[in-house]
Amino acid sequence: VRSSLDISRSIAFYLEMSDPAAFRLGDRAGSIRTINDILQGRSEQTVEAMLAELEQKGGTYYAGEIAVLRQDVQNFLHQKTLLSQSYRKSSSKAYRFKTYKSGSGRSLKIVDQKLFDRAAKAGFPPEFFRETYFDQVNIYCLPERTDFYGSTFQDCAFAVCRISAPSFIRASIYSSEFHSCVLEHADFFNANIAHTHFHDSTLSHVTFQKAWLKSCNNLVHGDVRSYQPGVRFDYVVGNPPFHLRWWLEDGSEMASQLYYCVKAAELLKPMGILALIVPQSFLADLFMDGSMIRTMEKQFRFLGQVILPDNAFSAMGVNSMPTKLQFWQARSGGNASESSRYTTETVCTLSANFNVERAAQQIYERVLMLPKADLERNKARILLELSHSRAASKNFAYESQKLLYQIKAHPVTKSRYARCCEYLHRFYTEEKPPNMKYEEWVKRRLTEKQVLSYLRRTLRKQNRKPEQDVVALVKQKGQFVYKAYSTKARHRLAEEKRPSVPIYQAVLNNEPGQYPGFEALLRRKCRAYSNQSQVFRDMPEDPEIAAWLRDFTLWDAENEEIIRLNDIQRQDINRILQKRYGMLQWEQGSGKTLAAIAAAIYRMKNQDLHSAWVVSSAISIRNNWDVVLPNYGLSYVFVERLADLERIRPGDFVLVTLNKLGSYQKQIKKWIKRHNQKICLTLDESDEISNPDS
Repeated sequence: VRSSLDISRSIAFYLEMSDPAAFRLGDRAGSIRTINDILQGRSEQTVEAMLAELEQKGGTYYAGEIAVLRQDVQNFLHQKTLLSQSYRKSSSKAYRFKTYKSGSGRSLKIVDQKLFDRAAKAGFPPEFFRETYFDQVNIYCLPERTDFYGSTFQDCAFAVCRISAPSFIRASIYSSEFHSCVLEHADFFNANIAHTHFHDSTLSHVTFQKAWLKSCNNLVHGDVRSYQPGVRFDYVVGNPPFHLRWWLEDGSEMASQLYYCVKAAELLKPMGILALIVPQSFLADLFMDGSMIRTMEKQFRFLGQVILPDNAFSAMGVNSMPTKLQFWQARSGGNASESSRYTTETVCTLSANFNVERAAQQIYERVLMLPKADLERNKARILLELSHSRAASKNFAYESQKLLYQIKAHPVTKSRYARCCEYLHRFYTEEKPPNMKYEEWVKRRLTEKQVLSYLRRTLRKQNRKPEQDVVALVKQKGQFVYKAYSTKARHRLAEEKRPSVPIYQAVLNNEPGQYPGFEALLRRKCRAYSNQSQVFRDMPEDPEIAAWLRDFTLWDAENEEIIRLNDIQRQDINRILQKRYGMLQWEQGSGKTLAAIAAAIYRMKNQDLHSAWVVSSAISIRNNWDVVLPNYGLSYVFVERLADLERIRPGDFVLVTLNKLGSYQKQIKKWIKRHNQKICLTLDESDEISNPDS
């Protein structure tokens, strides 16, 4: 059957189309909530009265669609009456299952909707639900004590179902939902639950111990004193702990109920609203509680309080407890006229059997309507007030507000508006943790560039392409990775395809056929690796390189003579130039500098390299290279400051000391990337590098 939420959406749609004046599109969320409450029996209006109104407003134009909706409602209500009955069918029938290899390497039985319906009609055999892959299955009946150990649920729905004493140990539930279910004595120990929610369901004695939950609504148990969510809230609703004395960091102590309110003031935005459920004795005496009242009035303006009946919480086991609701609004620095002193007078007193909807509407109109309107109307001023808590550039406030307006105005991105506002609030209000070093804090805190980038990425999603259920082999950061392009594809990705394979490992394996689409790349790299792996003494000379080296000359201005390479130098340099990498381990004085110059000039002229970079110690650079290059009349740049990087031209030698390379690492990396990494690198002092005692 369809869920009550899904049915409510359909009914709201036809009401809006039939009577747009009474059912406005902007109030759709409230209409859906009201209709869903009627279907769930939480309203005074009956389902039949609602359907009669729908038929009257829809007339003959939507008669066919409304008749289908009426049948959906009847099916839902009939299924709901069966929640009190146990499913008792059983069977020993053996089914033939297709299998699926899970991410953990286990083989899972595959159950689709057709197979589930057949088994539900005849009775589920033993082990039917254990280690099973349920793919888009609507589950509407289950036997008691069902064992789901190790099973996977993908895009499934537990629809108006009685789930009694199930075991979901080590189960995986993805993109699924439980709607209008009775879930009791359930164990989700060590389960993986992602993008799954429980709608209009009754949960009793359910444990999620050691379960992994992602994108689910969940609660976390912790100490309110150390709670730092990193965002500011529009509303805080809670029941403060009472009659505790808490020690604070400054050595003082404070009553727990007051600390709760002070903490709420820190987490609320300016003009945010605090709602408290407290005993009637809280702030009941203006004289005895004067100190607490003054503390509250510094942080908040008082909105009002409502007396609850003593048995309001009898369903929780408390038969008689005088309680009340209090409402406060956080003060805003920009509004001097918002003075509202605390008073012990009450807005109203609710009777023992009060009508919840009518009382909520009364409280809203008399207490919350105007403060809430102020909060919504002054969002821009609230952001401006928050911006004063952190220095920002001149145009940042304007750019961020412009992007937020565009996100809110577009129908595709407006659902992300609140999240974007919270991200901006976090930028304005985040503080350095006391145990974090300042250097680390500077690296981790949000920056204006990150905030604007986040807002622009969100705005670009207005034209986002739909996800594709495709898994493809891609190259990422020097590795081959199977990339899934949708949530479903990520869940179905086989375990053996999940590990990434470094490209160098793929080259060593020398099996290009295993990496479709990258065969040519791997063959080229395999050839390069085979060439690089050759032993120098077994390599023949390249005739073209040999001819170039015989004609190579340099003019020695100091000695006024022409310098040529000797036979041994030409032989070794020839072999070095045939490979991409190599090291000359000649003795001192044997002409390593001349060989490096010859190799660099050859590579720049014949291999389309931009420039030749020489990296060495400061002594070698200044006493050798900075003297030799001008003596030979070669163009070079000595990098001593960042501005020197802009003077580099094609064909230049670039001299960098090891210290400067470390200091300008980030800028040099960007420069090399900008020139497509087409440089020749020479690391001098190879005789020292190859010495293990160096």
